[in-house]
Amino acid sequence: MKIDIAKCTAKSRVTREDGQRLREMVQKKWNSEIFEFDFCNVTVASVSFLDEVFGYLTLEKGLDEIKKKVRVKNITDFDRRLLNDIVYSRSKQKRNW
Repeated sequence: MKIDIAKCTAKSRVTREDGQRLREMVQKKWNSEIFEFDFCNVTVASVSFLDEVFGYLTLEKGLDEIKKKVRVKNITDFDRRLLNDIVYSRSKQKRNW
């Protein structure tokens, strides 16, 4: 399932609530889809948004599952580093539970 971040979120990609809407859409289709998030080189730069989508999914599903089911493309370097930090941090939390 391709998810165009620019179209899917319009300009609402800052808050946890914005991220929650996207995450809930993904969770509903998790068992039947592989997800390709296309950031269209739009800068998100919001820890809240990225953590609510990707951090929460990492906590819930685990890093191995995220690696199998999630692809990210056309993301700015800044957002890539931010996303990697979030997923790494959440994956460590998952292991400590």
